Amino acid sequence: MVKKILLLPVVFVFFLSLQLLLLYAAAFIPNSAIEKHYKESADYLCEKQVFFNLNKDINASKIDRYADSILLNIAWNFDKKLSAVLMDSYYYTDYQNENDNLHDAVYDGKEANKQYMRYWHGSAGIVRLAHTVCNIKQMYIVGAVLIGVLFLLLLVLLAKRGLIGEAAAMTIGMIAVGVWYVPMSLEYLWTFIVMLIITIFVVHYSENDHALMIVLLLSGMITNYLDFLTSETLTLLVPLILVCSIRLKRSGSIFLGTLADGSKKTEVKNTSEKSSVKVSNNSKMRKGSDNKKADFIVLGKFCVVWGVGYAGAWIAKWLLTALCTGANVMPYISGHIEERLYGDASGMGIIEYLVKAVARNISCLFPLGFGAIGVIFAVIIIVGYLYVCYVYHGNNISGHSILIFALIGFVPIVRYLVLHNHSYLHYFFTYRALMVSVMAMCLIAFEIIDRRYIDNAFFHRRKS
Repeated sequence: MVKKILLLPVVFVFFLSLQLLLLYAAAFIPNSAIEKHYKESADYLCEKQVFFNLNKDINASKIDRYADSILLNIAWNFDKKLSAVLMDSYYYTDYQNENDNLHDAVYDGKEANKQYMRYWHGSAGIVRLAHTVCNIKQMYIVGAVLIGVLFLLLLVLLAKRGLIGEAAAMTIGMIAVGVWYVPMSLEYLWTFIVMLIITIFVVHYSENDHALMIVLLLSGMITNYLDFLTSETLTLLVPLILVCSIRLKRSGSIFLGTLADGSKKTEVKNTSEKSSVKVSNNSKMRKGSDNKKADFIVLGKFCVVWGVGYAGAWIAKWLLTALCTGANVMPYISGHIEERLYGDASGMGIIEYLVKAVARNISCLFPLGFGAIGVIFAVIIIVGYLYVCYVYHGNNISGHSILIFALIGFVPIVRYLVLHNHSYLHYFFTYRALMVSVMAMCLIAFEIIDRRYIDNAFFHRRKS
């Protein structure tokens, strides 16, 4: 156990070094090797505004090329000094949009004059390397194909394990957050690629706590390395809710191993089976209670490991930048944190601010955010959901499982409340964190509804 625990910081240091090395190595690609494709990208990004709706008046369809323009600008201005790579400098003016700034930097040789060191911008290294062979439009296409392939692989993996409900929840969640828009912006793309890869690993290693801890540690690190603070919680919560569902379905518990008193966890694979060992009701209640406590400890452990990877990678970026540049980086960071936590927006009171931060995100979900017809369909879906859960409910409903799904599904709401300024302003992409909330609602319904009603309806249709 000690060796397993000590392995985690070793993995963190090794992977942090690898991330830094990959980013620095990209700086050695000469601009001459990427100039042709960079000009194509700059021209393509200048064809439209940095923010535009793919579907008119549909906020969920808003595409953000602002961040993509800055990312390409940062990657273009890499040089062979590690301090320069860590400072993430780019060419900026306050009188034109970022796509035009990128165009001037590439075509006119405008030099970097603004830093953006508070993020890793690890994706800048990928962008620079990719531009040796393609432009950003082609990167969007590759991203779409990659998401499609990874999603299909995940569905096949779930189907092979008989996890049809989980596959359905995953599919409904992807539809609800408009996954078809995701490949149209690199800013949106990274968390979905990481989420799908990590989820595949987590489903494969769902019975191995230590492997999951390593995978989730790396998930947090990679997310912070690539992401612009968009839908970062997806890379924790989607794999987490699936592994919880898998374990709860198998044995009624997330916890593996033995309880603190040395007894095995309670197995509930088949509640109709009669145990050959007589156990008192008090003993059963005690073991059930211990199982539930152990489940929440396991949940907390997984969340903490991911959080250590995420926050640790972020803090490491700031420390490394301070060491390499000798600069006091805190002024660059503290102001940004305060803005995202307490930033003002049109003089609203705090309660209104919090409510609107959450409401604006929810309003983008499909079909709710797709006009009047979408609202009607959303109401029909909600009413149908409540009706089916009420009328076709089973008798052996696990309140413990429902509580776990509900807690995981509520985390994005907490995220919106804490980072209310960021969530209010950038709701058109932060709303995708609600994918896990939609999945939680699906898994709760699957727990409530008696499977026999579904089977009877299915077989009745086949006979008819």
